[in-house]
Amino acid sequence: MCGRFACSLNSQALQLLTNTSQFVDCSKYVPSYNMCPGNYVPVLLQQRALSNSKDKTVEMEEEKQERRSIRMLQAMKWGLVPSFSNDNKPFHQAINARVETIETKGLYRSLVNRRRCVVIMEGYYEWKNLSKGNKQPFLFYVGKPLHQRGSTNDTTSDEKELKNNVLFVAGLFDVWNPLHKTNLKKEEGEGEKEEEKEKDKEEAMEFDRNELSPLYSVSIVTCGASDSIQRYHDRMPLILMTDQQVDTWLNVDTYTLKKLKHIVLNCCQISRECVGNTSNRTMECVLPIEEYQKGIQGIERFFVRNNAIANPKKSDALAKEEQRHNCDTTTTLKRGIRKNSLFLFCISFIVRWTVFLFTVVFDYFSGLVYANARFLEWNLQTLSKKIVQFETRRHVRNINIKHWNHNKIHLIIDL
Repeated sequence: MCGRFACSLNSQALQLLTNTSQFVDCSKYVPSYNMCPGNYVPVLLQQRALSNSKDKTVEMEEEKQERRSIRMLQAMKWGLVPSFSNDNKPFHQAINARVETIETKGLYRSLVNRRRCVVIMEGYYEWKNLSKGNKQPFLFYVGKPLHQRGSTNDTTSDEKELKNNVLFVAGLFDVWNPLHKTNLKKEEGEGEKEEEKEKDKEEAMEFDRNELSPLYSVSIVTCGASDSIQRYHDRMPLILMTDQQVDTWLNVDTYTLKKLKHIVLNCCQISRECVGNTSNRTMECVLPIEEYQKGIQGIERFFVRNNAIANPKKSDALAKEEQRHNCDTTTTLKRGIRKNSLFLFCISFIVRWTVFLFTVVFDYFSGLVYANARFLEWNLQTLSKKIVQFETRRHVRNINIKHWNHNKIHLIIDL
């Protein structure tokens, strides 16, 4: 599945890359290193693909040939909105179309032979499943690393250099008309009442002029991952490697669905925090995670890279200094962890010994109480024996035990 990709090329560079003179809705396209579903992305297509006619024999042969050869760029919303939809919300998970099922699945079956296109990107992101449910994003690209390329506003690059650093990905698009729902009601409404017809007209007037324009949306075609990418993810975009493959895909008359040759892509691990933030469209998204963790960002990273090129010895010394600083930081953290561990151990030791001493003291006093009780019981038994002997000798009318306190017993004897 392809859920994010990068395309930082401006409209002039895209037109130079595709050798086109027309970029429709270019104001909706915003260069970004973190293209998300719902954003407008650059799409290459033939003008013939915009025709609503499904019958290829309607047009004259010369007119078909002329329109077939004309290509154009169109900014399209990523996330397919089919023409038969009642609203302009993209279908669930319609950002990708599996190449194995596009000829049979109802959402894409009517688009395969009519509305094919090519999505332009500089690289795409995939998340690799790690242990314990964690995922790590990786950036796949061709040519130079994205963070080492020129500025997005640089138009001095030639077409060949741009093509060596760009991916052409197969896609399917559709056009949604905002008045489609109303038109359907009118076609079925021969027996409708006048009130329902007036209601349909009022609904149609609710759209403003911008919303009355058709919505162009696109879905990226994916295929099984190649051997070099299989260990990261089981799917990848269907990449068109050569100009001939691009022509074959765009030409709806000569298309045959074949398994295209896989491409070997470069790969680097990137920051999960940067790509995971949909509002972050900066170059931080494509920085290798090692460089991102150094904290070199923005204009500072640009100057450091230039200094490294001008003075490699200085850059090596800077790298060693940063490595030493990282080691010192790690050592400090380990010492802090050890100190905290020692403090917790002391606290637990004190608590355990306190409980132990309390238990011993409690048992000691409990033993004393038990011994006193046994001694009192023995004294009472001895006293009772003495009283019995005394009673046999003399007449004692009454004997009362007034109270006792430990070993002393006070008696009241009535004679």
